[in-house]
Amino acid sequence: MDVSRRYEDLLERILVKYEEKLDEHQGNECIDAFLADENAEYRITRKNIKALLAELFFGAGDSSASTTQWAMAEIINNPNILESLRVVGKKRLVQETDLPKLPYLQAVINETLRMHPVGAVFPREFQQECTIGGFYIAKGTTLVINAYGVMRDPDYWEDPNKFKPERFLASSGSSWQEERREQAMKFLPFGGGRRRCPGSNVAYIIVGTAIGVMVQCFDWKIKRGYEVNMEETSGLKLFLALAHPLECIPLSRTLNPLPTNLQITDL
Repeated sequence: MDVSRRYEDLLERILVKYEEKLDEHQGNECIDAFLADENAEYRITRKNIKALLAELFFGAGDSSASTTQWAMAEIINNPNILESLRVVGKKRLVQETDLPKLPYLQAVINETLRMHPVGAVFPREFQQECTIGGFYIAKGTTLVINAYGVMRDPDYWEDPNKFKPERFLASSGSSWQEERREQAMKFLPFGGGRRRCPGSNVAYIIVGTAIGVMVQCFDWKIKRGYEVNMEETSGLKLFLALAHPLECIPLSRTLNPLPTNLQITDL
């Protein structure tokens, strides 16, 4: 049995198990809607659902691991950032529910994705002919968006080659919403529009929880030298990775048991 067939069988088993426990679900979930909407104008088939699950499970896995490595490399090279991330304390481990309350951690992830996007370029195909900037574009023309170049554009990003998570923290004043709209056109780690990566929310949760726990529980040293070598893989930048493996030594930090009366508002 080939690998693709095994993956398809695995996803089918996941769907069957899900269907067997529909009564145990709390509220409606997206898979419930996909499975139940038999009269929809655009029918979502079982094959479509398995394709979506494959994108979420397998696509988010490798890309999340790569982003976590890049983030830890930047954090190790910037000890001040490491200390700024340790806001939950030593009473308990960082949890998924903490992530919305940790804006600096989110800023570190966004800055990592800006500088080291997993997908450096996005190929797209024109579905119909059009004219852009006076140039005629024929139907079927392939467009390649250089997301790596856009997210390091010095005309928009200040010090584009410097790791500065603070650029993603909310600024004060009414200009913040306008700034966010402008930023959406320049920050493209997951693509954009209808073709935006469907696993982006999953990736933020996986990467945020992993980094939060690693910086909370350990100090980090590299095996050789004083800084992590940030050289990227050479060649066509379709998928960015560290040219040299990230080899670190974790030094344990003591964590105390969680007091029964401690609430998230106390952190």
